[in-house]
Amino acid sequence: MRMRVFVLLIFVSIILVGCQTQSVKPEDPTLNERNSSALHIYRVAGQFVGAGIEHRVFVSGDYIGALRDGGSVSRRVLSGTVTASISGYAFGMPTGIRKEIVLQVSPGNEYFIRISNQVSGFYSAGPNPVVVTSSGMELVSKEQWQARQ
Repeated sequence: MRMRVFVLLIFVSIILVGCQTQSVKPEDPTLNERNSSALHIYRVAGQFVGAGIEHRVFVSGDYIGALRDGGSVSRRVLSGTVTASISGYAFGMPTGIRKEIVLQVSPGNEYFIRISNQVSGFYSAGPNPVVVTSSGMELVSKEQWQARQ
């Protein structure tokens, strides 16, 4: 009986630790259209592959939000070199997915980044084949961002 309670307690602890989220860093209020650029990041909606994966988005190392299927986040950034990256999480646990894109941004411009999931292959571990998925990040046009394609 004590062993069951102990195992249950460990299991619940692991689940609760996995459910914790990071806090979003607030945007700098001094940034405006003249001294910064807008960075828009979105995740394509309706993709079956990787639908259960949450992508946590970082801009120059600062956490700005989590994207689920069809979600988007925007952030103003200073001009210069900006690194946007994602880390995949499923059920609050890291999946090992990590992608990044490096941009040279200039003031007054808008940049749009699409995150999508693809099937990158199959492998067989015993009698059950497993689908291997990967996430991609790419710079897209304003029209593609507006259509969320």
